Amino acid sequence: MGGTDQYNQSKQRTSFITDQNKTKTKMSNSVSVEKQSLPKSLFKLMRPKQWIKNGFVFAPLLFVGGLFDIKLFTLAFCGAVLFSLAASAVYILNDIVDREKDSKHPIKCKRPIASGAVSIHTALILLLALVISVFAASIYLDISFTAVLAAYFCFNILYSYVLKHIAIVDVISVATMYVFRVVAGAVIIHCSTISPWIIVCTFFISVLIAVQKRKGEIASMGNGNVEGRSVLKNYTEPMLRDMSVTLGAVTITAYCLYTFQSETSPYMILTIPFVIFGLLRYQMLTDSGNKGETPEEIAIHDKPMIIDLGLWILFCIVIIYIIR
Repeated sequence: MGGTDQYNQSKQRTSFITDQNKTKTKMSNSVSVEKQSLPKSLFKLMRPKQWIKNGFVFAPLLFVGGLFDIKLFTLAFCGAVLFSLAASAVYILNDIVDREKDSKHPIKCKRPIASGAVSIHTALILLLALVISVFAASIYLDISFTAVLAAYFCFNILYSYVLKHIAIVDVISVATMYVFRVVAGAVIIHCSTISPWIIVCTFFISVLIAVQKRKGEIASMGNGNVEGRSVLKNYTEPMLRDMSVTLGAVTITAYCLYTFQSETSPYMILTIPFVIFGLLRYQMLTDSGNKGETPEEIAIHDKPMIIDLGLWILFCIVIIYIIR
Protein backbone atom coordinates (compact mmCIF):
# COMPACT_ATOMS: atom_id res chain seq x y z
CA MET A 1 0.00 0.00 0.00
CA GLY A 2 2.84 2.39 0.94
CA GLY A 3 4.51 1.80 -2.42
CA THR A 4 1.24 2.44 -4.26
CA ASP A 5 0.66 5.72 -2.37
CA GLN A 6 4.18 6.88 -3.16
CA TYR A 7 3.67 5.99 -6.82
CA ASN A 8 0.36 7.90 -6.97
CA GLN A 9 1.90 10.95 -5.25
CA SER A 10 4.84 10.87 -7.66
CA LYS A 11 2.46 10.55 -10.62
CA GLN A 12 0.33 13.48 -9.41
CA ARG A 13 3.47 15.59 -8.84
CA THR A 14 4.72 14.81 -12.36
CA SER A 15 1.29 15.56 -13.87
CA PHE A 16 1.13 18.86 -11.97
CA ILE A 17 4.58 19.92 -13.20
CA THR A 18 3.69 18.91 -16.78
CA ASP A 19 0.44 20.90 -16.65
CA GLN A 20 2.35 23.90 -15.26
CA ASN A 21 4.86 23.72 -18.08
CA LYS A 22 2.09 23.41 -20.67
CA THR A 23 0.32 26.43 -19.18
CA LYS A 24 3.51 28.49 -19.26
CA THR A 25 4.18 27.43 -22.83
CA LYS A 26 0.63 28.33 -23.91
CA MET A 27 0.84 31.72 -22.18
CA SER A 28 4.22 32.38 -23.76
CA ASN A 29 2.99 31.38 -27.18
CA SER A 30 -0.19 33.41 -26.73
CA VAL A 31 1.74 36.57 -25.88
CA SER A 32 4.11 35.94 -28.77
CA VAL A 33 1.23 35.38 -31.21
CA GLU A 34 -0.58 38.51 -30.03
CA LYS A 35 2.54 40.62 -30.50
CA GLN A 36 3.17 39.17 -33.92
CA SER A 37 -0.41 39.10 -35.14
CA LEU A 38 -1.56 42.66 -34.37
CA PRO A 39 -0.27 44.18 -37.66
CA LYS A 40 -1.65 41.18 -39.54
CA SER A 41 -4.95 41.49 -37.68
CA LEU A 42 -5.20 45.18 -38.58
CA PHE A 43 -4.48 44.37 -42.22
CA LYS A 44 -7.05 41.56 -42.12
CA LEU A 45 -9.52 44.00 -40.54
CA MET A 46 -9.23 46.13 -43.69
CA ARG A 47 -10.33 43.08 -45.74
CA PRO A 48 -7.87 43.40 -48.65
CA LYS A 49 -9.54 40.50 -50.48
CA GLN A 50 -12.60 42.73 -50.90
CA TRP A 51 -10.57 45.33 -52.80
CA ILE A 52 -11.06 43.31 -55.97
CA LYS A 53 -14.61 44.73 -56.08
CA ASN A 54 -13.15 48.14 -56.84
CA GLY A 55 -12.11 46.87 -60.25
CA PHE A 56 -15.52 48.26 -61.27
CA VAL A 57 -13.89 51.70 -61.08
CA PHE A 58 -11.98 50.79 -64.26
CA ALA A 59 -15.13 49.87 -66.23
CA PRO A 60 -15.75 53.35 -67.71
CA LEU A 61 -12.06 53.65 -68.60
CA LEU A 62 -12.20 50.37 -70.52
CA PHE A 63 -15.34 51.19 -72.47
CA VAL A 64 -14.45 54.78 -73.42
CA GLY A 65 -11.17 53.64 -74.97
CA GLY A 66 -8.81 55.23 -72.45
CA LEU A 67 -7.25 52.11 -70.93
CA PHE A 68 -3.82 52.80 -72.48
CA ASP A 69 -3.83 56.52 -71.75
CA ILE A 70 -1.25 56.84 -68.95
CA LYS A 71 -2.84 59.93 -67.40
CA LEU A 72 -6.37 58.48 -67.38
CA PHE A 73 -5.16 55.08 -66.17
CA THR A 74 -3.26 56.74 -63.31
CA LEU A 75 -6.36 58.69 -62.30
CA ALA A 76 -8.51 55.54 -62.39
CA PHE A 77 -5.90 53.62 -60.43
CA CYS A 78 -5.74 56.32 -57.74
CA GLY A 79 -9.53 56.34 -57.63
CA ALA A 80 -9.61 52.55 -57.15
CA VAL A 81 -7.04 52.77 -54.35
CA LEU A 82 -9.00 55.49 -52.55
CA PHE A 83 -12.24 53.54 -52.96
CA SER A 84 -10.50 50.45 -51.56
CA LEU A 85 -9.34 52.35 -48.48
CA ALA A 86 -12.76 53.98 -48.07
CA ALA A 87 -14.35 50.54 -48.33
CA SER A 88 -11.94 49.30 -45.67
CA ALA A 89 -13.10 52.10 -43.38
CA VAL A 90 -16.69 51.01 -43.99
CA TYR A 91 -15.83 47.38 -43.26
CA ILE A 92 -14.24 48.41 -39.97
CA LEU A 93 -17.37 50.38 -39.09
CA ASN A 94 -19.55 47.38 -39.98
CA ASP A 95 -17.40 45.07 -37.86
CA ILE A 96 -17.67 47.43 -34.90
CA VAL A 97 -21.45 47.67 -35.26
CA ASP A 98 -21.92 43.92 -35.86
CA ARG A 99 -19.33 42.58 -33.40
CA GLU A 100 -21.94 40.88 -31.19
CA LYS A 101 -23.77 39.27 -34.11
CA ASP A 102 -20.52 38.28 -35.84
CA SER A 103 -19.35 36.50 -32.70
CA LYS A 104 -22.28 34.06 -33.12
CA HIS A 105 -21.54 33.42 -36.80
CA PRO A 106 -19.52 30.27 -37.63
CA ILE A 107 -17.27 32.14 -40.10
CA LYS A 108 -17.49 35.81 -39.11
CA CYS A 109 -16.57 34.99 -35.52
CA LYS A 110 -12.97 34.75 -36.78
CA ARG A 111 -12.90 38.41 -37.80
CA PRO A 112 -10.37 40.49 -35.81
CA ILE A 113 -12.91 42.51 -33.79
CA ALA A 114 -15.38 39.67 -33.20
CA SER A 115 -12.56 37.36 -32.09
CA GLY A 116 -10.99 40.00 -29.84
CA ALA A 117 -7.71 40.15 -31.81
CA VAL A 118 -8.27 43.90 -32.32
CA SER A 119 -9.83 46.11 -29.66
CA ILE A 120 -12.61 48.60 -30.39
CA HIS A 121 -10.27 51.47 -29.43
CA THR A 122 -7.60 50.35 -31.92
CA ALA A 123 -10.21 49.80 -34.64
CA LEU A 124 -11.61 53.30 -34.14
CA ILE A 125 -8.12 54.83 -34.45
CA LEU A 126 -7.55 52.97 -37.74
CA LEU A 127 -11.01 53.96 -38.96
CA LEU A 128 -10.37 57.65 -38.23
CA ALA A 129 -6.93 57.53 -39.88
CA LEU A 130 -8.37 55.96 -43.04
CA VAL A 131 -11.24 58.43 -43.33
CA ILE A 132 -8.99 61.49 -42.90
CA SER A 133 -6.31 60.28 -45.31
CA VAL A 134 -8.79 59.11 -47.97
CA PHE A 135 -10.79 62.32 -48.10
CA ALA A 136 -7.70 64.53 -47.93
CA ALA A 137 -6.22 62.68 -50.91
CA SER A 138 -9.50 62.67 -52.84
CA ILE A 139 -9.94 66.44 -52.42
CA TYR A 140 -6.44 66.92 -53.81
CA LEU A 141 -7.23 64.58 -56.68
CA ASP A 142 -10.68 65.77 -57.80
CA ILE A 143 -13.49 67.52 -55.94
CA SER A 144 -16.24 65.84 -58.00
CA PHE A 145 -14.76 62.44 -57.25
CA THR A 146 -14.72 63.43 -53.56
CA ALA A 147 -18.46 64.13 -53.73
CA VAL A 148 -19.14 60.63 -55.13
CA LEU A 149 -16.83 59.07 -52.55
CA ALA A 150 -18.56 60.98 -49.74
CA ALA A 151 -21.98 59.86 -51.02
CA TYR A 152 -20.72 56.26 -51.11
CA PHE A 153 -19.39 56.51 -47.55
CA CYS A 154 -22.59 58.07 -46.18
CA PHE A 155 -24.72 55.50 -48.00
CA ASN A 156 -22.65 52.74 -46.41
CA ILE A 157 -23.26 54.19 -42.96
CA LEU A 158 -26.99 54.26 -43.71
CA TYR A 159 -26.70 50.65 -44.87
CA SER A 160 -24.86 49.58 -41.71
CA TYR A 161 -27.46 51.03 -39.35
CA VAL A 162 -30.73 50.80 -41.29
CA LEU A 163 -30.85 49.33 -44.79
CA LYS A 164 -29.11 46.02 -44.08
CA HIS A 165 -31.94 45.09 -41.69
CA ILE A 166 -34.68 45.41 -44.34
CA ALA A 167 -35.25 42.41 -46.60
CA ILE A 168 -34.85 43.02 -50.35
CA VAL A 169 -33.67 46.57 -49.63
CA ASP A 170 -30.44 45.09 -48.26
CA VAL A 171 -29.46 43.35 -51.52
CA ILE A 172 -30.49 46.37 -53.61
CA SER A 173 -28.32 48.54 -51.36
CA VAL A 174 -25.32 46.28 -51.90
CA ALA A 175 -25.83 46.56 -55.67
CA THR A 176 -26.05 50.35 -55.37
CA MET A 177 -22.58 50.38 -53.83
CA TYR A 178 -21.20 48.76 -56.98
CA VAL A 179 -22.94 51.41 -59.08
CA PHE A 180 -21.21 54.08 -56.98
CA ARG A 181 -17.88 52.53 -58.00
CA VAL A 182 -18.72 52.73 -61.71
CA VAL A 183 -19.93 56.32 -61.42
CA ALA A 184 -16.77 57.23 -59.51
CA GLY A 185 -14.69 55.65 -62.28
CA ALA A 186 -16.42 57.86 -64.85
CA VAL A 187 -16.06 61.00 -62.75
CA ILE A 188 -12.37 60.52 -61.97
CA ILE A 189 -11.46 60.37 -65.69
CA HIS A 190 -13.81 63.29 -66.48
CA CYS A 191 -16.03 61.17 -68.70
CA SER A 192 -18.94 63.44 -69.66
CA THR A 193 -21.25 60.59 -70.69
CA ILE A 194 -21.52 57.05 -69.41
CA SER A 195 -23.62 54.38 -71.07
CA PRO A 196 -26.74 53.60 -69.05
CA TRP A 197 -26.24 49.97 -70.06
CA ILE A 198 -23.04 49.82 -68.00
CA ILE A 199 -25.01 51.02 -64.98
CA VAL A 200 -27.87 48.58 -65.65
CA CYS A 201 -25.59 45.56 -66.14
CA THR A 202 -23.53 46.47 -63.07
CA PHE A 203 -26.66 46.80 -60.97
CA PHE A 204 -28.23 43.48 -61.97
CA ILE A 205 -25.06 41.41 -61.65
CA SER A 206 -24.43 43.02 -58.24
CA VAL A 207 -27.93 42.17 -57.02
CA LEU A 208 -27.29 38.58 -58.16
CA ILE A 209 -24.03 38.47 -56.16
CA ALA A 210 -25.81 39.88 -53.09
CA VAL A 211 -28.64 37.33 -53.36
CA GLN A 212 -26.17 34.45 -53.69
CA LYS A 213 -24.32 35.84 -50.68
CA ARG A 214 -27.50 35.74 -48.59
CA LYS A 215 -28.12 32.18 -49.72
CA GLY A 216 -24.60 31.24 -48.67
CA GLU A 217 -25.10 32.87 -45.28
CA ILE A 218 -28.26 30.88 -44.64
CA ALA A 219 -26.50 27.66 -45.63
CA SER A 220 -23.50 28.34 -43.37
CA MET A 221 -25.64 29.40 -40.40
CA GLY A 222 -27.67 26.18 -40.51
CA ASN A 223 -31.39 25.58 -40.66
CA GLY A 224 -33.24 28.16 -38.61
CA ASN A 225 -30.11 29.45 -36.87
CA VAL A 226 -29.98 33.06 -38.11
CA GLU A 227 -29.03 34.91 -34.95
CA GLY A 228 -26.02 36.43 -36.68
CA ARG A 229 -28.17 38.42 -39.13
CA SER A 230 -31.84 39.01 -38.34
CA VAL A 231 -32.74 39.94 -41.93
CA LEU A 232 -32.07 36.33 -42.96
CA LYS A 233 -35.29 35.32 -41.17
CA ASN A 234 -37.16 36.93 -44.07
CA TYR A 235 -35.45 34.75 -46.66
CA THR A 236 -35.68 31.08 -47.56
CA GLU A 237 -33.33 29.09 -49.77
CA PRO A 238 -36.03 28.32 -52.40
CA MET A 239 -36.94 32.02 -52.55
CA LEU A 240 -33.31 33.07 -53.01
CA ARG A 241 -32.77 30.33 -55.59
CA ASP A 242 -35.68 31.63 -57.66
CA MET A 243 -34.41 35.19 -57.31
CA SER A 244 -30.91 34.22 -58.46
CA VAL A 245 -32.27 32.40 -61.53
CA THR A 246 -34.39 35.40 -62.47
CA LEU A 247 -31.55 37.85 -61.92
CA GLY A 248 -29.16 35.72 -63.93
CA ALA A 249 -31.56 35.74 -66.89
CA VAL A 250 -32.16 39.49 -66.58
CA THR A 251 -28.42 40.20 -66.39
CA ILE A 252 -27.68 38.17 -69.53
CA THR A 253 -30.57 39.86 -71.36
CA ALA A 254 -29.36 43.33 -70.33
CA TYR A 255 -25.80 42.58 -71.48
CA CYS A 256 -27.06 41.18 -74.80
CA LEU A 257 -29.13 44.33 -75.40
CA TYR A 258 -26.06 46.44 -74.61
CA THR A 259 -23.96 44.60 -77.19
CA PHE A 260 -26.73 44.79 -79.82
CA GLN A 261 -27.06 48.55 -79.35
CA SER A 262 -23.41 49.31 -78.56
CA GLU A 263 -22.07 52.43 -80.24
CA THR A 264 -18.54 51.19 -79.58
CA SER A 265 -18.55 48.26 -82.00
CA PRO A 266 -21.06 45.71 -83.32
CA TYR A 267 -18.46 43.04 -82.56
CA MET A 268 -19.15 43.37 -78.83
CA ILE A 269 -21.66 40.56 -79.32
CA LEU A 270 -18.61 38.24 -79.42
CA THR A 271 -18.18 38.81 -75.67
CA ILE A 272 -21.63 37.41 -74.81
CA PRO A 273 -20.47 33.76 -74.38
CA PHE A 274 -17.93 34.82 -71.74
CA VAL A 275 -20.60 36.64 -69.73
CA ILE A 276 -22.97 33.67 -69.93
CA PHE A 277 -20.23 31.24 -68.90
CA GLY A 278 -19.14 33.47 -66.00
CA LEU A 279 -22.65 33.81 -64.59
CA LEU A 280 -23.47 30.12 -64.95
CA ARG A 281 -20.12 29.11 -63.47
CA TYR A 282 -20.65 31.45 -60.53
CA GLN A 283 -24.13 30.08 -59.83
CA MET A 284 -22.86 26.51 -60.14
CA LEU A 285 -20.07 27.11 -57.61
CA THR A 286 -22.29 28.96 -55.14
CA ASP A 287 -25.06 26.33 -55.35
CA SER A 288 -22.85 23.24 -55.15
CA GLY A 289 -20.20 24.39 -52.69
CA ASN A 290 -21.97 27.07 -50.59
CA LYS A 291 -19.34 29.62 -51.67
CA GLY A 292 -21.83 32.43 -52.22
CA GLU A 293 -20.96 33.99 -48.87
CA THR A 294 -17.45 34.80 -50.13
CA PRO A 295 -17.69 35.77 -53.84
CA GLU A 296 -14.22 37.33 -53.73
CA GLU A 297 -12.75 33.89 -53.02
CA ILE A 298 -14.28 32.61 -56.26
CA ALA A 299 -12.90 35.55 -58.23
CA ILE A 300 -9.41 35.03 -56.78
CA HIS A 301 -9.07 31.23 -56.67
CA ASP A 302 -11.34 29.66 -59.30
CA LYS A 303 -9.17 29.17 -62.42
CA PRO A 304 -12.03 28.82 -64.96
CA MET A 305 -13.52 32.09 -63.67
CA ILE A 306 -10.14 33.84 -63.84
CA ILE A 307 -9.55 32.59 -67.40
CA ASP A 308 -13.08 33.57 -68.44
CA LEU A 309 -12.69 37.09 -67.02
CA GLY A 310 -9.28 37.43 -68.66
CA LEU A 311 -10.66 36.39 -72.05
CA TRP A 312 -13.61 38.77 -71.69
CA ILE A 313 -11.25 41.68 -70.97
CA LEU A 314 -8.96 40.62 -73.85
CA PHE A 315 -11.84 40.46 -76.33
CA CYS A 316 -13.12 43.84 -75.14
CA ILE A 317 -9.67 45.38 -75.63
CA VAL A 318 -9.27 43.90 -79.10
CA ILE A 319 -12.76 44.95 -80.19
CA ILE A 320 -12.73 48.46 -78.66
CA TYR A 321 -9.11 49.43 -79.29
CA ILE A 322 -8.18 47.54 -82.48
CA ILE A 323 -11.17 46.42 -84.53
CA ARG A 324 -13.76 49.02 -83.50
